[in-house]
Amino acid sequence: MKADVQFLIAANILVLVLAVYFGIVVYPKQELSDETKRRERSWVSNAYFREFWYFLMAPLKNKLIEWDVHPNTITWIGFWFSVISAYFFAVGEWGWAA
Repeated sequence: MKADVQFLIAANILVLVLAVYFGIVVYPKQELSDETKRRERSWVSNAYFREFWYFLMAPLKNKLIEWDVHPNTITWIGFWFSVISAYFFAVGEWGWAA
């Protein structure tokens, strides 16, 4: 099996383990955020997935705030990741493109 496929499998397993941990340990004890309460009837995602996303992104968000990173910097990084991903997609490296 290729190394890039192994990496994707490992990343998916990590997210699944974190989702189970969040569902068993964190979510039952946590009060819903104001944003989740406001969008409780959203058809896109339910409260669990929204709160899980906040749980995953909180450490990153806090570090970016601590480092005083401008939101436009994050946008440019995302743009360049998209360009790099498009290149790998074009040359047939599906694992790296993902």
